[in-house]
Amino acid sequence: MWNVLPFGDIAQRLVDVGTAQYANDAKALADSQLQGNLSSHFSAGQNQLNKMIDERVAQFGTDPAAADRTGSVSQQLKTDARTTYNVAIDGTYRTVFGRS
Repeated sequence: MWNVLPFGDIAQRLVDVGTAQYANDAKALADSQLQGNLSSHFSAGQNQLNKMIDERVAQFGTDPAAADRTGSVSQQLKTDARTTYNVAIDGTYRTVFGRS
């Protein structure tokens, strides 16, 4: 009598391997797309921070050219905002993708 059990086990293992590979490929694609989206959102967020600082400086009647001079309060705010923003984005990125 034929024992079909080993054939069934082998077939199941092949299905498991194929399913695992498909899942890994799908996850890699999703991660790649998410990373691209995060990058574009990151750049947009940085630009929005700079615009908010520029608008606030303008509300106080500061000349835009003077506000952008090196060492100005506006430039210091932008530098501090960029640093804080970068740290926050980096921490979030590492948490989302499980990287340290």
